[in-house]
Order: sequence, then C-alpha cells, then structure tokens
Amino acid sequence: MNDLQKKILEKNFIIPMILFPLFIFLIILGFTFTKNLKINMTKKKLEYLTVLSKTSVNKRKNVAQFINKKVNFNKNFIEENLENYFFLKNEYDFISKITKHIFFKNTLGIRDRENFLISDKNKLKFFEENLTSTKLITESILNQMNPVEVDERDVEKILSIVEEKEINDFKILENSPQLIFKNFSLKKDKKEIFTLNMNILKREFYKKDEE
Repeated sequence: MNDLQKKILEKNFIIPMILFPLFIFLIILGFTFTKNLKINMTKKKLEYLTVLSKTSVNKRKNVAQFINKKVNFNKNFIEENLENYFFLKNEYDFISKITKHIFFKNTLGIRDRENFLISDKNKLKFFEENLTSTKLITESILNQMNPVEVDERDVEKILSIVEEKEINDFKILENSPQLIFKNFSLKKDKKEIFTLNMNILKREFYKKDEE
C-alpha cells in the first residue's frame, strides 16, 4: 500500500469519525427540542383546559343563580305590567284639561282622541303561542295582537320591563319571567308619537322536584 492509498484511507476514516458524533448530537438536540415542545404544548393545553373549566363552572353558577331567581316569577306579570299599562298619559292629561274648557268641551276630534287613549284599542294585548313545555320550563311567544301608539317615555318603560334595566326613573320590576324581544318595531307617526309592534319570547322556570 503506497502513501497515497494510506492518505485516502485515513481521510475516509477520519471524516466519518468526525461526522458521527455530530450526527448523534443533532439527533439528541432534535429529540430534546421535540420533547420540550411537546411539554410546552401540554402545559399550554392544561392551562387552557383549566381556564375553560373555571369559565364553565362560573357560567353554570351564573345560570343556576339566574334560574333560582326566576322560579319565583309572577304568573300575572304580563297582564299587570304590560297589558294594563296606560300609554300616552301625558297627552291624555293635557286633553283632559283642555276639554274642561268651554271652547273645547264639545270638540268632536278632541273627544274622539280622548276616548281612544282610554280605550282597549291602545292597550297591549298578546296572543300566547306555546313552543316548549316541560316540568322545568315553559317557553312561549307573546304575539302582539294590535299596534299601539306610544311616546318616548312609554318606550323606555317597555324596555325597562323586558330588558330588566333601570332606565331614568323606571326601576327593575321583581318576579318577572325571562323576557326577550324577538321583534321590536317603531314607526314614527307624529312628532313625538310612534306606532309600536313587537313579539316577545317568554320563559317560565319551575323548581326542580326534590327526590
């Protein structure tokens, strides 16, 4: 074996000897990186599941508290607070005053307007359509049967009742079933008067029977 052959053999032997440890190092490095990546992903997943679990528990608590509050609903709530509500009271009070004056006492148009305001024609009436009924809940749609004339204050009153929010001097009413607007339409007829049409989803919750 001449010197050239020896050098070639040594070169072919040395290169693999150098590359092999490097190859092993890269494998170990890749394995370590992959392992750490999986660990980090697992930690993040556990953190996400923990947050999700806490959120779910809080939501269930909120739902349970809401239902516990709603089981004490007033069965006549709609009749007492919506169907019996007097719309356009400010206008009625004004007309009542001027019709006492001799110049307006027998004015037909004013009398007709006064009679309309106090009649059932301008009171809310609903046709109730049942959707779901179980031992724990009754769900129905309240379909408004006739349009009514309202002013801005009347609208605030209705929104306060259905949305259960304080609006100006209207306070939240106790013992209401859950009410949700399905449709709410206001059409402006005069300067301060609107025609109102709406449909409301009503949910009544009942206490769970104790075993």
